[in-house]
Amino acid sequence: MVRKSLLVLLIGAVLLTAGCWSKKEIETLAIITAVGIDVLELEEKHLWQVTLEVLHPKALAPAEGGGGGGQQSAAWVVTSLGETIEEAINNFSSRTARILFFSHANFIVIGKKAAEQANLENILSLFYTSKEGRLRTWVLVAEDRVQDVFSAGSELEQYIAAELAGMIIETRHRLSKTEVNNLKDIGAALAFPGRDVITGRVNVFRTPEPPPGGQQAQQMHSSIRLHGAGVFSEGKLAGWFGDTETRGYLYIVGKAQRTFVALQLEKDPLFDASIRIIKSSGKIRPEIEEGRARIKVEIWAEGHLEELCPGDHTVNEEFFARIEEMVARELKEEALLAVTKAQDYRADIFGFGEAIYRRYPDYWRLVKDNWRDYFVNLPVEITVDVVIRRTGMSWEGVPSR
Repeated sequence: MVRKSLLVLLIGAVLLTAGCWSKKEIETLAIITAVGIDVLELEEKHLWQVTLEVLHPKALAPAEGGGGGGQQSAAWVVTSLGETIEEAINNFSSRTARILFFSHANFIVIGKKAAEQANLENILSLFYTSKEGRLRTWVLVAEDRVQDVFSAGSELEQYIAAELAGMIIETRHRLSKTEVNNLKDIGAALAFPGRDVITGRVNVFRTPEPPPGGQQAQQMHSSIRLHGAGVFSEGKLAGWFGDTETRGYLYIVGKAQRTFVALQLEKDPLFDASIRIIKSSGKIRPEIEEGRARIKVEIWAEGHLEELCPGDHTVNEEFFARIEEMVARELKEEALLAVTKAQDYRADIFGFGEAIYRRYPDYWRLVKDNWRDYFVNLPVEITVDVVIRRTGMSWEGVPSR
């Protein structure tokens, strides 16, 4: 009987003490959706400026009936300073009674000044070692100040992080006008000597809006835009890629997903044909000739004829061959533009050096210490093969009178 009683007490004690030792109640957390990092000169002293977008507790609660929404922002944007990034983050404790929780941070946005002055590896090191850090967190570069990005209004979403997440799908996956890398991708690039980083650029643009009633002065509305990319050389921001160069880069590395190519078939100044690239691939092949390295890039793309204005052309085999040649020429120009600009920045974002290392490891050992000096003069030959599929639509056009 005594043994049975002890067994019951033991089982009860186990059940009562079971649970997660590190459990945190949501009511005690300040959930971070995005982190901004910049540098600030204050009284001749350089300080780290960290900006957080904190999800407001009311945004987590289910909506109540009545339409009282819009009274309060879904996120709280707050800034802190410190001599180190960690100190700046810890200083937020004086601004909130809640525990900062970074496991839901989807974005790290680095200001232009910080990206130019500090090494990228040093900026991100805290997020690689933090137990709340996630390798899936996206990294962006702000064209100017991070605080301006976080303070801009979101158009269709409740807060900036949600707006940026939607923009990545549209701009990266459907238009191939940006390249956004996460902590895992950037860490892999930084780990290889001579490999440089590229990641998405975000900026703030302002448009005039009608003044409120009774006011004469016109107000400006701030919005964010994700386009192009920031290019790093030896861990520091070297310059920017526009939409065209970014798309050329994506063709070379085989990451261009969907994009459009506008063509001018007639002498009319307006573009009269649109090709939708639905898939593409890129192959980088290094060669050594007479002791010198060269790179051959082979790009393949498949597209559909999406739009064709009526004109003096017959849709036949010759017509499609002409379209394929024009698209191939356009893709090659964009790819060459990306290579030329990257060489100007001394930034091997394509992984040319890594390709040489894999195929010619002995040669790589000779050049790796001064690889960027070789990279700026590296001959790159690009060939493009394009296939345009017929869409099954009727291209008779509007009958002329």
